[in-house]
Amino acid sequence: MRMWILMMLGTTLAFGQAKPADTLQRCQSMLNDAAHDRNPDGRKKAAEAFSLVGVKDGALDSLAPLLDDHDVSVRIAVVVTLGDFKDNRALPLLKKALQDPIPEVDFAAAKVLYQLHDPDGVQFLLSVVGGESKASSSYLSNEKRSAL
Repeated sequence: MRMWILMMLGTTLAFGQAKPADTLQRCQSMLNDAAHDRNPDGRKKAAEAFSLVGVKDGALDSLAPLLDDHDVSVRIAVVVTLGDFKDNRALPLLKKALQDPIPEVDFAAAKVLYQLHDPDGVQFLLSVVGGESKASSSYLSNEKRSAL
């Protein structure tokens, strides 16, 4: 239920409906609180909800700390959200994600950078095709993360 409320708040912000200033601040506060939730699913849903808000409302500032999250699915959700923005202001964050130690995050960032016509994304994808980089973790690494 909480995730549904977050998505609806994000939608309201995305469509820019004329709302009183206190409602807008309350919605942004709820999204920021969800971004700092203890539950990784809550942080992941917050990252997804920020994609509905867009760059204009300071979403980049809220998403930047989530790139350092300990949960891989949260970091991947942030990368996908940054790709949804289709804005060059997200490039520094995407390049930071390209240096992530988890291959799935790197690969997601490379795909988004490729879609934004950034040469770093192209270079990384070519290194994956050439076998120099990995696009996914090993089975043991995946199972270890799942167990933790």
